[in-house]
Amino acid sequence: MKNKINWTGASGFSSSPTSPTWALCDNNNHTFCQILFKPDRTNFLVFDLQHEYHISGARLVGNSSQDMVYEYLLEKGDSLEGPWSLVIENACKLLGPSDYTAHSGVPQDFTNFFTTGRFFRLSLLSNFGGHFCALSQVAFYGVDTRIVTYLKEFECFHLFSTLVESGYAHLSDVWVLGYKENECQSICNNSNEDVEKLKKVINKAKETENKLTFLTFTEKGAWPSGHIQNKRLPELIIESDPGTTDKVELFFDSPVKVNGELFGELQPDVLYGGPSLVKFKNIKILNAGEFYYGIRAVKNPDILCNNSLHFIKIGTQFLGTEDLIESTADSLALFDI
Repeated sequence: MKNKINWTGASGFSSSPTSPTWALCDNNNHTFCQILFKPDRTNFLVFDLQHEYHISGARLVGNSSQDMVYEYLLEKGDSLEGPWSLVIENACKLLGPSDYTAHSGVPQDFTNFFTTGRFFRLSLLSNFGGHFCALSQVAFYGVDTRIVTYLKEFECFHLFSTLVESGYAHLSDVWVLGYKENECQSICNNSNEDVEKLKKVINKAKETENKLTFLTFTEKGAWPSGHIQNKRLPELIIESDPGTTDKVELFFDSPVKVNGELFGELQPDVLYGGPSLVKFKNIKILNAGEFYYGIRAVKNPDILCNNSLHFIKIGTQFLGTEDLIESTADSLALFDI
């Protein structure tokens, strides 16, 4: 199943990391994670899958350098700190070239086990003589346990294999099927009865997993702190949780005359399953002055874009450098209001 980049968390998920642990879960075999190898066999990498998964295999991607992992344990825990119980003990081979930066890595699969859990620790017992332990990827064969539960609840567990083989191992990804009628029909072998059951699973998955929890600006950022009245402002693009379609509002902290639509609905990224987006464009502020504005969720106004209000000064003509310096910070933290 496809990795989630947050499964390795911060550096505390690993012993003595010398390169980013997220590289293990970025679904990119050209990156790698390296940790300082300690001969006392206390080297480890911890994975928090965020929810319980049925796991039926693991994939380690490496090469033939001396830093390649040799013997390892896969352990399951009750939390990030354990306690840990053994799932499997295995050994890797030296495969491929020896330079991690020159090759995409060679996968080695280990499918001789089955377990269920959320927290897993990869204990690296030995390597092939190097000073470090290095891997390009660590991946798992598995499926979110809630998918199994919902398929059984709506009496369509017979679709399980086809659904997972189609790439839907994470409950957070199932919402995409709601926009892919042809794929639904294919998974259900053109059975209208099964399609209706699968749609219930999709809706339950969305209610469970695809809730709005944050709002943030894309790389385009907020509006510039100075602008001229009755002139169109740059487009604002806000992103949020994948799959969410909630309504959001552009608002100001004081009376202001505005032309343009101040409400919008988040649009899901059906093609790639990325963040949902909403755009505010063709906005004009008609009166001069200094204002603070924000973007918030309509159903839950406490969810505020970047957790702050943002400053903008509207003039009757283009603002000079001195005006911008005097306009203070571009944003104002909530606790400063």
